[in-house]
Amino acid sequence: MKRPGCFIKKDDGFTLMETLVTLTVTLIISGSIIFAFAAAMKSASKANGSVSTATTMLKVDRFIREQTAEMHIPYWTYSERPVEELKNRLWRSNMGEYIREIQTVTDGAGRNRGIRVQFEVAGKQARTEALFSSIPVVGRKR
Repeated sequence: MKRPGCFIKKDDGFTLMETLVTLTVTLIISGSIIFAFAAAMKSASKANGSVSTATTMLKVDRFIREQTAEMHIPYWTYSERPVEELKNRLWRSNMGEYIREIQTVTDGAGRNRGIRVQFEVAGKQARTEALFSSIPVVGRKR
């Protein structure tokens, strides 16, 4: 039922104010999504670099251990020559660019037991100790 003096408003579209509010809200949401995406991409790039560094460090460690395992030094010898040859081989290898220091590990009697290598990959330092495979390893008595 129509009341006298009441006009029916015809809705032909949106007002300018409604359009501006909608556009503002859309821009704010879009900006937030773009910012979140950029942050996610930066984080993914950083994680990829960390994974790459860790993978290289594992490769260097495995290479050092494999080279050391190939050494055959009788446990009764005190010779430094095979150990020096191993050190030179490690320095000249493709992993030599990461190696910073190589030390000989000896037992109480002065016999060569292995090597201790410090290496660095992308600013991250690590150390590995590898015993020669031809040396019998005896557990400690408790």
